[in-house]
Amino acid sequence: MVQLIYTIGHSSHDFETFSSLLKRYDIELIIDIRRSPRSTRYPHFNIDRLERTCLFRYSFQGDILGGRRRRRKSLGDLNDGLIDSDLHAYADHMQRKEFQQAVNDLVSQCSSSTLVLMCSENNPEECHRLLLADCLCLVHHVQVLHILFNGETREHQINSMAKLNEHSNTNIYPSNNSVI
Repeated sequence: MVQLIYTIGHSSHDFETFSSLLKRYDIELIIDIRRSPRSTRYPHFNIDRLERTCLFRYSFQGDILGGRRRRRKSLGDLNDGLIDSDLHAYADHMQRKEFQQAVNDLVSQCSSSTLVLMCSENNPEECHRLLLADCLCLVHHVQVLHILFNGETREHQINSMAKLNEHSNTNIYPSNNSVI
């Protein structure tokens, strides 16, 4: 049986629309992967409100799975294929043991619950969810479906630069000149 994880960006949805999208896909558990789980524009997505809702179980994991990271110089050119500095920093962060353990836990959870990884960004291609989805697909062989703003889903396509680092069992993004 193929394991499945959804992703979604809460974007500018009102909470009723957002909830109906999650109900459509039988989501039971929201895993919040925002580094900062607050929004002044959309306060209905603040951590305190999401924790109180009885519609879905909620777990904040943005401290380890969230974006907005700093580059790790100690990794050298491991992820130099990523030009965007924010994505490069997140790819570096993905090499940490704590990150890998958190992803292992996600994979275990998706066996018993239908879960969604939630961030704020509408478009998964403009969000760290993209790299996390690469990891889930490439390293863990999980199917990832992105729930789009209009409610449709799109299956995740692994970035062509993503490579499996068999030494650490992680995904990396080397430049064409890098040796794995």
